[in-house]
Amino acid sequence: MNRKFLLSGMILLNLVMAPTFSMAADTTVINIKANIVASSCAVETDTLNIDLGDIDVRGLSSGGATSPWSDIQNIKITDCPAGVSTVKATFSGTPGNNSGSYKNMGTAKNVAVLLGDDKSEYNAMWNGSALILSVASGGVSLPVRARLYSESLATVGTVEATVNVAFEYK
Repeated sequence: MNRKFLLSGMILLNLVMAPTFSMAADTTVINIKANIVASSCAVETDTLNIDLGDIDVRGLSSGGATSPWSDIQNIKITDCPAGVSTVKATFSGTPGNNSGSYKNMGTAKNVAVLLGDDKSEYNAMWNGSALILSVASGGVSLPVRARLYSESLATVGTVEATVNVAFEYK
């Protein structure tokens, strides 16, 4: 009998308490976010070394004078997945005094470096600029060439500049 009374009391307590628990109004919001991005392509060219060779200082004796363009070299991008149709190449480096040039970190004075592609006679790859390349057959090549730019009377010495290229795939 004690057991029946205890069991009846528990059932009654549950019936009385059940509405209290079911009236609770606390909620939790779950937010889900994601970005679906294109898989990376493979950049086959980790380092591109452009050697302009010996440049006669007499060819850079006045401001605005330039050396000849180097031969074209290519940065090769391959293995782009099917969803990638363009590659954005963004250039960065220490800017020179002339708009669009890169600063010479070597010993020669009053000379900067210009970068260009295979289509233009002007500097197409200055600090902060970007080129959009169309992917075909899973890849693309970015043609690059360089030349020197005299900011004023250039002096004899070495020329060194470093340019980084960051790639985005879309």
